[in-house]
Amino acid sequence: MLKITKIMFLLSFLLPAIAVGKSDDWDELKGKHFIVSHRQNAVFAAEILRSAEIYYDSIVKQLGFKRLDGFWLWERRVRIRTFRSHSDFSKATGAPDWAVAKANLRTRTLDVCGHGSGLLKRRLPHEMAHLIFREYIGFEGQVPLWLDEGVAQWCEATVTRESLPVLQKWIPLKSLTNMDVRTIDDTRMVHLFYSQSASLVQYLIEQHGRPAFTKFCRQLRGGKSLDGALRFTYSRSVPNMLALERQWSIWQAGTK
Repeated sequence: MLKITKIMFLLSFLLPAIAVGKSDDWDELKGKHFIVSHRQNAVFAAEILRSAEIYYDSIVKQLGFKRLDGFWLWERRVRIRTFRSHSDFSKATGAPDWAVAKANLRTRTLDVCGHGSGLLKRRLPHEMAHLIFREYIGFEGQVPLWLDEGVAQWCEATVTRESLPVLQKWIPLKSLTNMDVRTIDDTRMVHLFYSQSASLVQYLIEQHGRPAFTKFCRQLRGGKSLDGALRFTYSRSVPNMLALERQWSIWQAGTK
């Protein structure tokens, strides 16, 4: 216990942007947009906090969500809980065996476990992108799962500077929109769902511009259907899902 106290004391001097606190039996590190809760794991918690702050700025910028600048401050900071063991993480969250991070969109919390680079460099930005996207568009609109997951996948690839795979085949967009990947056991189909979703988001942002994508998201936030938001935003290029599928498939074929 003395060792942990010493670490916390040193962190308060070495990391001036981080405030050290305590809540119940959890210790806390407080940053600008996040509060990281941990149990005798201060060094890793500090690493999580630093990474989360960097990813926050990057994801908000990539999506063009400037209105989020003041959303996650003070009492509205997102809480991240870090677990030392996967068993504790699974017991607290009900997450499946393969998961190392889980976001709760409505409570604006994020639970993580482990110490690997896969958590810091992939799952953390992925789950944060879910939170940021939903914070912006809300929960009332008709948002298909592929768009939600596509944003998270594209942001993950962007902040880690990884290239998305070029697809050799794809799922018809109508089927993709009605698909709940969480109920699918076929790993190849799951991989295709995520890859295609990310590619569609990449196409909208990189081919039609970030401002247009932000406008598209605002229409979804306002309650428009997917077709309605596309028609309002991309009336000349991709005014509906049929046109989006056609134009995206042409673009996708050209990237091979």
